[in-house]
Amino acid sequence: MRSYAGGVKKPLSARHEDLADVVPDLEASALLSPEHYAEVAEAAQGVRALLAPLPEQQRMVMAYLMDGFNHREVAQAISTTPAAVAKAAARARASLKDRIHADRQSQEER
Repeated sequence: MRSYAGGVKKPLSARHEDLADVVPDLEASALLSPEHYAEVAEAAQGVRALLAPLPEQQRMVMAYLMDGFNHREVAQAISTTPAAVAKAAARARASLKDRIHADRQSQEER
């Protein structure tokens, strides 16, 4: 086993078992409240509505990037190049920015 500053590093299986011993208190968790789920569902619906008009590749790229994947990982997942991912992401962001700006202007005019 490798050692580190805090002592001997446990094997992965032992560390995994330690995590299984920690069960969150579902009653006390604000993250699991019905209100939290409703907020997350509403936010997800808003994101889907914003992404829906984008071309398919831009929509996929943005979904992967929002899930925390980097350009290289996205490129591998959708069988393209990191440069193509970067370009699709830039175009998607520009489209989203324009759409959000237009939506805000139409709301202000009401």
